Amino acid sequence: MIAWTEEIVDVVQAVSTALLGTEAALAHAEKGHCAFEPRDVLAGCVTIDGPWRGAVVIACSRILAYRTAAQMFGCSLEQLTDEQARDAMGEIVNVVGGNLKSLFASYEKGPCHLSLPIVGDQSISIAGTKPIHCLHFKLGADVLRVTVLESGLTHNTEAE
Repeated sequence: MIAWTEEIVDVVQAVSTALLGTEAALAHAEKGHCAFEPRDVLAGCVTIDGPWRGAVVIACSRILAYRTAAQMFGCSLEQLTDEQARDAMGEIVNVVGGNLKSLFASYEKGPCHLSLPIVGDQSISIAGTKPIHCLHFKLGADVLRVTVLESGLTHNTEAE
């Protein structure tokens, strides 16, 4: 996998502006493991399968997830439910993951497929993967972490 940091930043910033109406400023980027664990986290994940295999995981504090949902659904924080906050996280990771899937597919010269999003109350890890990009974005006073995981498994085209 080649370095995609700039492209990942561009995708996250475009999605943040389009869906949330706010800028996401890159605060920190690192290779490998991410040290980010808010006390009350929501995390969303999509997997990508094809010539490139891996996942995109987005994590943030629950309050940022609620602010995101309020912006997306056009309502106040008090009116929101946990389900709406989860829906918002799922939508964000789905859109970011879909854009990155297209990027990886163009590099790997073959179609990739995106899973449905999974959203949980804690950080998400996937067996058999390793983090290849970990980016922290500032959205106002909040932090959004985007991690790209790469699978050690190779795609078997003969089995298809």
